Amino acid sequence: MSQKLYYWLALTSNGELQRGESIGNARQHVYLRLAQKGYQPLRLRYRQTLTQRYWKATARIVLFKQIVALLQAVLPLLNALRLMAEQHELPGWRCLINSLADDIAEGESFSDVLRHYLQVFPTLYLTLVAVGKMTGKLDVCCQQLATQQEQQLQLQNKVKQALRYPGFVLGVSVTVSIIMLI
Repeated sequence: MSQKLYYWLALTSNGELQRGESIGNARQHVYLRLAQKGYQPLRLRYRQTLTQRYWKATARIVLFKQIVALLQAVLPLLNALRLMAEQHELPGWRCLINSLADDIAEGESFSDVLRHYLQVFPTLYLTLVAVGKMTGKLDVCCQQLATQQEQQLQLQNKVKQALRYPGFVLGVSVTVSIIMLI
């Protein structure tokens, strides 16, 4: 099921006006999440549907490389995610990273949090992050994951590029054959 991006306007418990963005499967999900934070939603506006194409592999690779850099700089994972969310330019990714950070702040493990977003993070990510957490080498596992995914993406691009010419020749030959038969 694809996620949807919403912009919201809400009142905090102090009566201050707060603006933000959230992702969820439905409006009710976003309303519930805002209520759990202690906000009184005033306006909720649909922005876009976040399909599988939105969650590009290159963005996942960059995300994990940034996590590695911040973990190696001895920044706690929660702080690293908050910092990355503030600086991300795409609203869907910003919301996703904030959601990850919120769930980690509530006491869930990083691998369990990633499990909530299987449409974004394949099971390989969950497994390697769980191994990294158990061994105490999360930064090393995330680095290996980012490197492996980057190599896989490069291989996929090379295969696509190698198949372009044979595909073009096949298309031309089929077209010429059809023209000759007609």
